[in-house]
Amino acid sequence: MPRIEPRGPTDATVVVVRDSDIFSLFLSDHMLAKIVLRSNDLLAHLRSNYHHKGNVALRDMDLRELKAFIGILIMSSVRSDNHTTMSDMWDLPEGNRLYRCTMSERHFTLLMRVLRFNHSATRVERVRTDHLAPNQKLFNHVVANCQKKYSPGPHLTVEEQLIPFRGRCPFRMYIQSKQASCSVALFSLH
Repeated sequence: MPRIEPRGPTDATVVVVRDSDIFSLFLSDHMLAKIVLRSNDLLAHLRSNYHHKGNVALRDMDLRELKAFIGILIMSSVRSDNHTTMSDMWDLPEGNRLYRCTMSERHFTLLMRVLRFNHSATRVERVRTDHLAPNQKLFNHVVANCQKKYSPGPHLTVEEQLIPFRGRCPFRMYIQSKQASCSVALFSLH
């Protein structure tokens, strides 16, 4: 008799108590700390070139602040604010108070600019062989955690979605017969 493997969330996901615990299952504090470290490298470089050395806006980022930044990104997606300008998101009467209470628009923009996922000193040589080099470790970490935390069942569907894209991306595809001619393929599981 064949052994039936359990499908769905694995035992590792049973410890989830809060919504924030779900996020930590896929992107650990250890990996977020590496992002903070690399982002602070760039902030230190900017501070060294900035004529107002005591500027509070260029202070180092910490783990709490990175989580708040990611929280704003997630909330903007949930509220469909990802197609809204940042000035409208932080607008006093119309914008979301949550954004303004978390951090200023100016500081959010700075964090968006300095967010780094790897060591910039070795990036150039790694990009020669791997186009995903700036994000490769983070990507591998998330994929490994997804594989550990969820066991797919026999009724799994993988879909492809073509997204119109005009930016620079070394692995974008041009498929003349598809409606979105210059596109990046995204996959989703159902």
